[in-house]
Amino acid sequence: MKKLLVVALIVALGVSAGYASSLKVPWWVDLAPVGAGYPPSSDFQGVGYMGLVYLGSNVDSDLVCSITYYSETGEELPRLDGDGGNTFVIPAKSTVAFRPGTEDPTTDTINALDPSNAAYDPDFAAVYTKHSSITTGANGQESKVGVLIPDIPGLHDDNPDDIPFWGRHKPNGSIVIEWVGSPTDLQGQYTQVASVNGGKLLSYAHLLPAGN
Repeated sequence: MKKLLVVALIVALGVSAGYASSLKVPWWVDLAPVGAGYPPSSDFQGVGYMGLVYLGSNVDSDLVCSITYYSETGEELPRLDGDGGNTFVIPAKSTVAFRPGTEDPTTDTINALDPSNAAYDPDFAAVYTKHSSITTGANGQESKVGVLIPDIPGLHDDNPDDIPFWGRHKPNGSIVIEWVGSPTDLQGQYTQVASVNGGKLLSYAHLLPAGN
């Protein structure tokens, strides 16, 4: 479960000189299992779909953003208490990638949680708790920054047997990312990679359109 990382966005929204800007992911699908690699080597019903959102900050300080998910029918998916907050931070002048449909930590991200490991990062361990279903970081795609970006709400619900493995909502839809500042402060890209029947690959990428 991701813990609330910042409340700075709320403060920033109260600054009279600030204004909101946004990027939109018009459509995403992220069905590949945790640790599936890139391109995904594991699949779901013969097809492995992995969706990756890349966000690049152009500012000289940490950029505080919020994220809102929408279902495949356009319904806003509100976060419940167990989902944590909807804000995250992109470090100055850096680019981060995340998977919206799952937590997929890299090996280095997992090692940062282990006090006995040389890569242990107590600051990171204080804000991130690895979900119990994640047993390895091998082949993961999310760095210490990426894994803190909130995933689709309800991802890790404890579901009865008749509910799909992906949780409360299907792992697809659209996303809106907002921040206080200029539209040029953030740019993004969405990449889709699919592995069909364990061999054939399909991939594409597109720039994310700016909102208001």
